[in-house]
Amino acid sequence: MSEGPGDGWRDKTGGGVIDFCPPAGYADHAMSEREGDGALKPVELQVETVAIDWRGYPVVKLREKGGQRAIFIWIGLAEASAISMQIEGQRPPRPMTHDLIVSLLSHFGIQVER
Repeated sequence: MSEGPGDGWRDKTGGGVIDFCPPAGYADHAMSEREGDGALKPVELQVETVAIDWRGYPVVKLREKGGQRAIFIWIGLAEASAISMQIEGQRPPRPMTHDLIVSLLSHFGIQVER
């Protein structure tokens, strides 16, 4: 990871802060790849960390499973809290909205493929 502003990614998760400085030409290095027919191939990602950026906004860092590429997504406080609780194995006092949706889908035998 790069150390200078504007040169690349700087990850300061030790202090709970993630600073995003895209490198020059970053858009040319897309997170996706193309299949033989030209369609975009899905890339499996996993949550690496949830932190607060330098302005105080929550951000989640997703890393390509089995790869080196990463992407930062700014999210809301409620989403950051839910993701953090799941990572830490904590259970909320009552089911959250996404828990209820999963229960409904399961009850009716519906499986999400993607």
